[in-house]
Amino acid sequence: MGYILMVNKISGIYYILNKSTNQIYIGKSENIMGRLSNHFSLLRNHNHYNRFLQQSFNEYGENKFEKGILKVCKKHHHDRFEKLFIRKYNSTNPNYGFNIVNGNSVWDNNVMPLKKVKLNLVNGKIQKEVEIIGYIKPFKKII
Repeated sequence: MGYILMVNKISGIYYILNKSTNQIYIGKSENIMGRLSNHFSLLRNHNHYNRFLQQSFNEYGENKFEKGILKVCKKHHHDRFEKLFIRKYNSTNPNYGFNIVNGNSVWDNNVMPLKKVKLNLVNGKIQKEVEIIGYIKPFKKII
């Protein structure tokens, strides 16, 4: 007879730390372990949306990164605690961290990735390269 391992989802605030530079990324999730797993999968595949975190991961390697939980909390407290920890660790300052905005997700803030698209002709086929070069916040039209 087999056993099924039941793992409760941990909700709260997490971090990813480059131990060589002490730069930190802070995020929130209703399933921290799943979210961290997703981050590292994207990083290993050179496909993370945060180019600063991706560049650091590429340069220093996975073994120089630590991940963990800063605060266990319910979803309705996520935004408040994420902002608090981002401020505490000054992680929007590139010298100290990898966060791009001061809290909430980039999508919650209506911030969109600014992409550079390059088309290459390789062996008669078009290959598309997309690089996120920054983030923009659309303006509201006022009339």
